[in-house]
Amino acid sequence: MSDPTPQSQPSPSARPPGFAEDFVAYLRRVCMDPGARAALRRAARRRPAEAITAHRYLAAWVGESSSAHREAVLYQTAAWVATYDRAPHTDGSRGSRLGQALAAAVRGGGGTRIAETSAETRLMAAGRAPGDALLYQHLPQILSAVTAAGQRIDFAALTRDLFRWPTRSAEISKRWMSDFYRDLQPADLNAPVTASTTVTSG
Repeated sequence: MSDPTPQSQPSPSARPPGFAEDFVAYLRRVCMDPGARAALRRAARRRPAEAITAHRYLAAWVGESSSAHREAVLYQTAAWVATYDRAPHTDGSRGSRLGQALAAAVRGGGGTRIAETSAETRLMAAGRAPGDALLYQHLPQILSAVTAAGQRIDFAALTRDLFRWPTRSAEISKRWMSDFYRDLQPADLNAPVTASTTVTSG
């Protein structure tokens, strides 16, 4: 197979629209090579400086002005795609956002079911975690459980969330939790209250 290393990628520091989508699409192409997939998997829970086998595939995506957090997100996303993104995306689906995937894993139907209290606890803990703990502890545990339950993650959406985590963690955590609870609720409980709703007194 030809060398999958990118040759002329735009500078990641420029943060062009669609960067996360392009990055994940690139990772999926690279991971078609078993050797490249194995090299990226070995980056899991390793800081970029320790993920020696991944440098070949990620160096062009890490700009010289990238923050340490952004660089860590890129390396861990690469490891996660290599480890967990094994189902073919033949239907055009990107997968589900984190909270949605956890809710689907609780409902079951795709693999090993997750208990609702366990899923809720994990998501709450992730939402309170600082960047390093989120990347190297909480998210790997959630992703492992979700994919074992047969669910697919939208890694591009997750990457965008993680880029913004240092400054917008409360907003992102709230969205994860809202997605989780909304997708667990029966359809009738999710129906919005309309102006025509009346309240009668006795």
